[in-house]
Amino acid sequence: MSHFSSEYKAVMNRRELIISLQSGFIGLCLTGQAVQADPEDVVLTLTRPKNEGNGTLQINITRQLLMSLPRSGFVTTTIWTNGPQRFDGVWLSDFLEHFDVTAGTLSLQAINDYLVEMPVSEIVSGEALLAYERNGKPMTQRSKGPVWLVYNYDADPAFRTETIYTRSVWQLDRITVSR
Repeated sequence: MSHFSSEYKAVMNRRELIISLQSGFIGLCLTGQAVQADPEDVVLTLTRPKNEGNGTLQINITRQLLMSLPRSGFVTTTIWTNGPQRFDGVWLSDFLEHFDVTAGTLSLQAINDYLVEMPVSEIVSGEALLAYERNGKPMTQRSKGPVWLVYNYDADPAFRTETIYTRSVWQLDRITVSR
């Protein structure tokens, strides 16, 4: 086998790897294109400005993608549920870091078009949780899911304010980042 032939094969193998990555969520980070996901599987859409140039990038997020991010959780009571509830999901700060969102304002929008804005600068690690499970079960639309932005309301009186309650969006299905 000639040197040219082995180099060609290596280049083609890398090209195939890149193409296969582009078909998954990892490809998003490499190509800057929207992830192609079955609309039935999408639980959340993130729209953010492109890192370079103008325009926006829309990322369709599945439950599987959310579950691949670092998992956290807590038990707390809420003003919308009865008794202590176990919430599991990903910290909003980790989620934004994963998708390279470091500044701007978030528009958090629910299925019913409820909308609240939050500056990215106010997001602290370990405070707001994008919960996708409640009491060990995936959340459905009937149970305020599939994604609910929650706080550990019992951990600190600062989480029992009108501002925090307003930001506690259930049936969250869209996050839009503006500069």
